[in-house]
Amino acid sequence: NMTIREILSLRKGSTIGFDKLLGEPIDMVVVDKNPARQRVTARGEIVVLNERYGFRVTSVESTQEKKSTEIVHLDAEMNDEPGGSHFPLGFHR
Repeated sequence: NMTIREILSLRKGSTIGFDKLLGEPIDMVVVDKNPARQRVTARGEIVVLNERYGFRVTSVESTQEKKSTEIVHLDAEMNDEPGGSHFPLGFHR
């Protein structure tokens, strides 16, 4: 779990670890302590697009209509480090 403040403080080279394999389902949840604010939950998968990682949204639970399979690009290039298990932004296989 990360707070919005923690997400906004991420910089190039920051690490976020996932306990999922590439292509496995992953949940993205945004919750605000203020109940008047919207809560959005998305389900998707980590994908590789042109040597960059992305999050492909497959479903969204929200009060607003969202298109499924929207792709959000993460600013992370693939990195073939020895062992092959650690990538920029901490994507773990």
